Amino acid sequence: MSADIGLTQREAESELDIIRAFGWSIIEFEEVLFQKFLIMSGPNSIMTREMFAKNLAGMHSKGYIAPLEFLGRKVWKRLVVADVMEDTLSPRPMKTVPVGTETTLPGSGVRQVPEEHLVSESRVIAEDIVRTMRSGLFSGRDPDQRAKEILKRHASGMRRALSESRQGFLDYVRSNTPQVSEEMQTILSSKGEELVLLSLRLIEAGYAGS
Repeated sequence: MSADIGLTQREAESELDIIRAFGWSIIEFEEVLFQKFLIMSGPNSIMTREMFAKNLAGMHSKGYIAPLEFLGRKVWKRLVVADVMEDTLSPRPMKTVPVGTETTLPGSGVRQVPEEHLVSESRVIAEDIVRTMRSGLFSGRDPDQRAKEILKRHASGMRRALSESRQGFLDYVRSNTPQVSEEMQTILSSKGEELVLLSLRLIEAGYAGS
């Protein structure tokens, strides 16, 4: 009996570490998620790739995460936040909620993340960010290859900064792209951190503004 309890506790801790590994992101590539999990999970990090995939499948069955295809590769979408999981280390199955809503499930305290139009909306936001940066940084000139590389580099820098904190993102744009600082703050405030992160990933990967 005690062995079963210990196993359940370890599984719950591993699941919490996987949710934490998403950071600010709603979706993450599976291989990237695995590497982040190994770095931040401490004693739980002695896990093979196969064991990690099994954990992901188990979390999917509980409604914590969902598989998607993004940019032609397998990714996982986070459906819950870790605050209550961190307090209780007691995973509960998710209940179905209407698409496009965010709610706290009765008796669980686990919030469901809206599911509708994430990828398509992020593409629209990505194009808006590219237009904003082109207008502010390269006004009056056609975007040549060098300009495109500069845009990608700034998108990468913004994404890394926002992955750390909102303030980090604001500091980055004020220091590195002051010409579009106000516009980028407006986009972040109106669209939210998760969608902006996804949009910056698209720009960085060359799927927007090409």
